Amino acid sequence: MTEATAVESNPAAGTGAPDADEQITSVGNLIEALRLTPVGAGRFRAGHVPMNLTHLFGGQVLAQALVAAARTVSPEKSAHSLHAYFLRAGDTRLPIEYVVETVRDGRRLSCRSVTAIQDGRPIATVITSFAATSGDIDHQPSPPERPEPYAVPTLADAAQSWGGLGPLWGGFEAIELRVEPRRGQRDADGRAWASQSSDLIWQRVALPLDDQLTHGTDVEGSPVLQQALLVYMSDIMLLAAALVPHGVPIGQEEGAGSNWSGVSLDHAIWFHQPVRSDEWLLFVQHSPFAGAGRSLSTAEIFDRSGNLVASVAQEGLILTLDP
Repeated sequence: MTEATAVESNPAAGTGAPDADEQITSVGNLIEALRLTPVGAGRFRAGHVPMNLTHLFGGQVLAQALVAAARTVSPEKSAHSLHAYFLRAGDTRLPIEYVVETVRDGRRLSCRSVTAIQDGRPIATVITSFAATSGDIDHQPSPPERPEPYAVPTLADAAQSWGGLGPLWGGFEAIELRVEPRRGQRDADGRAWASQSSDLIWQRVALPLDDQLTHGTDVEGSPVLQQALLVYMSDIMLLAAALVPHGVPIGQEEGAGSNWSGVSLDHAIWFHQPVRSDEWLLFVQHSPFAGAGRSLSTAEIFDRSGNLVASVAQEGLILTLDP
């Protein structure tokens, strides 16, 4: 779970799985946050998903930036990549303005630069490229051996043995997560090593995205809404992959927060195939390296049939807290 440039990872124990009413409210809040208001040529204003975080969640900023960019591109083209840098912490009390600049419009490709601004200062810069479907070359890796989603515990259940998720997870009920926690490995000298295995995390939007739920959105009836929600999901657990080699399993929120402070510095996602974010997606997460206070986390995202639908990478700044 990361914020625009600051993450609070010190939740207290006690948060269980959300009930149906919480999921309905949270999904509605997320969809509402993607209803951007035009305020000028290439300029849009957006609100926030109500959360318990003290800074903006970076995944929300990325999702809104993608929607803003898509509003200026021909619907025949869909996003195939997004690259972002987080510049400073976002304020949950202020609206966000997204300023879209046309970098290029070609026959096959279009590129947009989006700046997220609060109080006159940029908080993130996002480059998104859109492409018309063409070509017939294709290949992908085989998906890993994987359990079915309901064969693994929810994130809330998995976290119970570590002290629970805590109140900072309030507002994330829109996304259902299931994960089997995995511990990292150390050598005889106690040095942490990046395991060759990966964390397998199932995620999906908690409710089906039917026409009634999404009616009136800027991207109703288009794949952009599904892509925006995937971008949102991709930022929830990715930074946590860097702590697994250091004995902090995915879901050990309380233990991680008392020893580490982490922020996401950038975020990149490549969309390979059409995606349904309200159907189960398998995030195969791995952190190949951490050093000099920075970490690299990656994920391959498969649908339930084993199709590779997206890939993600993120560099984070992770600091050890003083006892």
